Amino acid sequence: MMQAEIGSISSGTMQPRDLIPVFADELRRLDDDGSYTYATLVAECDCLTGEDYESNDDDTTDRIGFILEELFDALDSFCPPYVGFGSHEGDGADFGFWPSIDALEGDARYEDSVVKVNDHSEIPKGWTGYVMLVNDHGNVTLLEPVIEYREVWAVV
Repeated sequence: MMQAEIGSISSGTMQPRDLIPVFADELRRLDDDGSYTYATLVAECDCLTGEDYESNDDDTTDRIGFILEELFDALDSFCPPYVGFGSHEGDGADFGFWPSIDALEGDARYEDSVVKVNDHSEIPKGWTGYVMLVNDHGNVTLLEPVIEYREVWAVV
């Protein structure tokens, strides 16, 4: 099973007819390890027709809404730590995988799971949690302890 990469997978539309195929393709790509955990959901997406998207029938509209919810949940399950699937904070029609710097900052401030530093040398000796590395330009890198610290993701 792959982990999602930070960034957009669909932009410029909020129409289910445009989003569902893109989300299903991304889910198919991420769920590529042979387990096909989401094969049923992807198959249901593939079965939707143009008539389904244009239908005013409440049952069909509810079905499409349910499929979108399931796709959001499924795609979110492939996110690395402190990343979520959804629309971009600054553009509601830009869907993808976005880091939650606020959640990371909150855990660094109030939890024992993250330490925030400006340089590798500031990581406390024996620290075994996540490290939020913020450079002098404000770029954020999330590190996790794997023998030595390994980059999980970075944003500028």
